[in-house]
Amino acid sequence: MGTHARSALLLAALAATLLPTRLDSAAPVLRTRQISLPNAPLPKRPLLMQLNTRIIVAELSQSLGQPASLDDIPDAMLDDLAGSGFHIVYLLGVWRTGAFGLNKSKKLLAQDPCMAGFSEEQVGSSPFAITEYAVPEELGGDDALSRLCARIRSRRMRVVVDFVPNHVAIDHPWVATHPHFLIKSRSDEHVRDPGSYFESGANMFAFGRGLLWEPWEDTVQLNYGEPELRTAMCEILRKIAGMVDGVRCDVAMLVEQELLLSTWGSQLEPERDASLQDTSEFWPTACSEARRVNPTFLFIAESYWEREQALMNKGFDFCYDKVFYDRLVQGDGEGIDHLLSLGRDYQDKLVRFLENHDEDRAAAVFTNPDQHMAAAVLTFTSPGLHFVHDGQQTGRRRRISMHIMRRLPEDQDVGDEQLKPRYKTLLKAVRGAALRDGAWERCHVYERLGDGSETPCTRAMAHLCWSPPEGGGPFTEIVVCVVNYSPIPLNVRIAVTECGTQNGAKTITELLTGRVCFLSDRLGSRNVDIHGESLTSK
Repeated sequence: MGTHARSALLLAALAATLLPTRLDSAAPVLRTRQISLPNAPLPKRPLLMQLNTRIIVAELSQSLGQPASLDDIPDAMLDDLAGSGFHIVYLLGVWRTGAFGLNKSKKLLAQDPCMAGFSEEQVGSSPFAITEYAVPEELGGDDALSRLCARIRSRRMRVVVDFVPNHVAIDHPWVATHPHFLIKSRSDEHVRDPGSYFESGANMFAFGRGLLWEPWEDTVQLNYGEPELRTAMCEILRKIAGMVDGVRCDVAMLVEQELLLSTWGSQLEPERDASLQDTSEFWPTACSEARRVNPTFLFIAESYWEREQALMNKGFDFCYDKVFYDRLVQGDGEGIDHLLSLGRDYQDKLVRFLENHDEDRAAAVFTNPDQHMAAAVLTFTSPGLHFVHDGQQTGRRRRISMHIMRRLPEDQDVGDEQLKPRYKTLLKAVRGAALRDGAWERCHVYERLGDGSETPCTRAMAHLCWSPPEGGGPFTEIVVCVVNYSPIPLNVRIAVTECGTQNGAKTITELLTGRVCFLSDRLGSRNVDIHGESLTSK
């Protein structure tokens, strides 16, 4: 089959066409998976929407002509998310921040390009410089979050919020009341590295930071060598677990023991008695404590430096896959092909994304709209959790600073108006049972050369999803995803791999062999036939 440069196909056949002998004569009925929260499992490949809560409430305040709160988030917005197939709503920025963080953000107004054009009145503290894990009164308080969660859950979606394990705001009460919870300069560390410390009372505290990063000067570093600090952080997680359905853990790998020791060394020793230092891993205990309150509580790790597997082993449900994103940005088809070949147990727990609040907007990064959508198809049909950042689906281009509580009007921020309908088509296409919760297997791709010979191809990728996952039928749906991520057209043959199943059910290859099956492209108007094990373009 011929594939255009930077192109994607989602080829789907319903069971009535694929296996007429396995179905009743009546047309098949496809039912949406019903999720009864909080105990029922998520689908294998859940879809998450990240919402910047403060911006949404600020926009509602402007449109209503009066201060708004979480209670004013309209049901129509939640209906749209549920109708678009989302399973998780990540509410960014629901916790209290302080005056120090706000003043720090105001100083950045003239320095941060993402803040250009906004006024001082539109500045806010970083949502990751938290003074208390409580909802501020201007958003309606904890009760308003509870009511919003109830509305989201009634639409069979879960709610995830932030948890920042590495640091708290400089004006957090612990600076005065529990200084032993924080990393301090013990001898001359603040002299050797004055930019990493600040003075408060009789103490020189360390700014929050990671091993390879500059300090975050609106935060103070927590000391995980102190047992009482760990107890306090677990208590916070227990509180959150009683309010919502999960946490997105900011830079989660920074509080792994290996990185803590590499970054802080002997400064982790409790001042009152060095022998009391806790050297165990924090995350297994933290996950366990939260799940005592809510057994289905989700832990999602923002993770870097190839720490994903280690965090999964410590209890995380999903971990960011920054490497996959980087390969997409680089246009590295072979690198993506390699990542899609990794073990499924590992891939199933990755977070695949094209943007989030820490990355530039996808519409600004992928300036070729065909490459943009090819990357989106790879992201939203691969194993793992699929992450959408609000505005990505409409083609917004300007990255939102975490120090600003506003964004441009959509008509000033969107360049390519065709991205919105294309995303709508894609999100509709991936809602089906096969792509969301069915079996997933890679296909062999062979490039057809000019002399008629074939060679294995890693510049184009293909995978097959089917439902029910056992493969024994009757099928409700089968989907073949084909993406050419190279800058040139390719002529390829797609071959179905031998996909083993359990309990003696037939393999997908056995079920397809000898059959001619018509498939239609959910993203366009192309038609393809399956002849036994191969696809042929029509």
